[in-house]
Amino acid sequence: MKFRTHHLVLLFICIFINLYVANAYPTNSVEIEKRGILKKIKKTVSKAGNGVKNAASTVGKGVKNAASTVGNGVKDAASTVGNGVKNAASTVGNGVKDAASTVGNGVKDAASTVGNGVKGAASTVGNGVKNAA
Repeated sequence: MKFRTHHLVLLFICIFINLYVANAYPTNSVEIEKRGILKKIKKTVSKAGNGVKNAASTVGKGVKNAASTVGNGVKDAASTVGNGVKNAASTVGNGVKDAASTVGNGVKDAASTVGNGVKGAASTVGNGVKNAA
């Protein structure tokens, strides 16, 4: 098992409590009663509990922030991919539209050329008939 930060925090809290209790409190019952040792022990345990609670809260907030950061990174990456797909589709669509427009213009020009050729041929035939008459 690896020691993590919270393990070390708990270890230091336990060591602090043991040293504090061992050095601060007398061992005979008369002194204990005079100094109100039990109240001090309760306070110390309460403070240690609050320290553990605050450390756990800090770790929890760090995990939440890390998860939020990862989530935002995934969201941004998905958005970037989505925009790339949208832009690629738009580019392909514009290319198809331009190609269709070019083909349409080519067909229109070819029809116009054929029409002008037919008109010119009909005019020539008409002039020939007119001249022959």
